[in-house]
Amino acid sequence: MDDNLRTINQARGFFQTIRDQMGTHVCNTCKLFLTSRVKLASLYNRRIFLLGCRSNRVFPNHIINNIKQILSLQIDEHPYRSNVDLIMKTFRKSVLNVEIKITAWKIRQFEGRIQRLRDQLTTTIDNSTYETLVDIANTRFRREFSNIKSKNVNKLKTLKNQQIPPLPITTCDKYIANYTNITISNEVKTILGLGPKFGLPPKHIPMETIIKDIESFIKVQPITEEEKNTYRSKSVNIVSNYKKRERHTRRNNTMDKYLKDTTKFIREHQDITISRADKGGATVLMYKEEYQSGVEKMLSDENTYERLQSDPTPKIQRHTNKYIKTLKDENYITETEYKHLIRHNSIAPKLYCLRKVHKNTLSLRPIVSCIKSPTYKT
Repeated sequence: MDDNLRTINQARGFFQTIRDQMGTHVCNTCKLFLTSRVKLASLYNRRIFLLGCRSNRVFPNHIINNIKQILSLQIDEHPYRSNVDLIMKTFRKSVLNVEIKITAWKIRQFEGRIQRLRDQLTTTIDNSTYETLVDIANTRFRREFSNIKSKNVNKLKTLKNQQIPPLPITTCDKYIANYTNITISNEVKTILGLGPKFGLPPKHIPMETIIKDIESFIKVQPITEEEKNTYRSKSVNIVSNYKKRERHTRRNNTMDKYLKDTTKFIREHQDITISRADKGGATVLMYKEEYQSGVEKMLSDENTYERLQSDPTPKIQRHTNKYIKTLKDENYITETEYKHLIRHNSIAPKLYCLRKVHKNTLSLRPIVSCIKSPTYKT
């Protein structure tokens, strides 16, 4: 408080000196420069706050309170509540976006005004007086920015607590096996503890990809063309109905935030690997270096593994395709089955390991994935 009073008294004496020596007009121009800088600090904070509201999918109280006159439409029991919720949410988002644009426009206006005042003052007052004025303005700017920032941080935290409902999922440490020294937040634990089989709702439905995959699957099935068309029609209806329903379904903002926090955690810790455990459904976090050294140690056992001089994948693919063609030529399989089994551009099977969490020392279970290998579908 003493520093604030000292700054205020310094500014008063400074402006009085300018008024006495250079006149009222110059003094008012200096004051306008100072107040514009203070206002700019407020606008910067307002933009940060509004962008924070948008990224966290919450709305400031002034937006919510100003449309309370139609709150009864949300409270009353009627079959159109979901429509009202969607309209309210869309309207609030639109108002928030417009307010962000207006704030950005005001910032540009004030930045332009401050620059014009700078140009005017540099030709009106001496360098020493101008530097003193800039120092006072910067001090006021930093103090105003800091005060408003601390208030907005608390305000945003309150809005998130009020508007983001808690997830109906409890964080359970028994589903997380952390073999690193990294501290994991509860939000990240919640997502990682769900396991790889938990279905997360997608933000965007890739309609073309889904229809293409469905068509590729239906095309190789040993059924008549009429049956294929029936399944095509049913599949497209299911996907279309889901997409229509998704437009009117409110997403869980808390889940989105937890996913965002988890993605950020993974991006910031490139030195760890995340996988499922060998048994129990837990999620394992361990350092990549430890994982790689464990796999290399396991593969170094010459009694179990043998190093090959070349990749046998192309040779195995040729032999497999030749055998499948023989089965087709001798009418053991149909043309459709032949197309389903035949392989092109095969890749070698891939090895990965799952950690055995029930053992105290590092112990890995090898798993061989044969997806896209020559014998994948045989």
